[in-house]
Amino acid sequence: MPSEFLPSLSDPAIQVVIAAAIAAAAVRGFAGFGAAMIFMPAASAVIDPRLAGETFLVMNDIVALPVAIGAVRLCD
Repeated sequence: MPSEFLPSLSDPAIQVVIAAAIAAAAVRGFAGFGAAMIFMPAASAVIDPRLAGETFLVMNDIVALPVAIGAVRLCD
């Protein structure tokens, strides 16, 4: 199975999306916001904008899940 997935990483479009995700994560880590302003234009340029939006929402939900769980524990 890994041999089926790894060759697709050599696709330049996937490399741009990965680089945009890393840059967006760095911006979110330092500023706490703005990841979409980095990720969406770069990803939408190389893949379908609808797919880029869905990808960003999934990544954002994964990052925000631990924060949401911690907030639920602190709620009265």
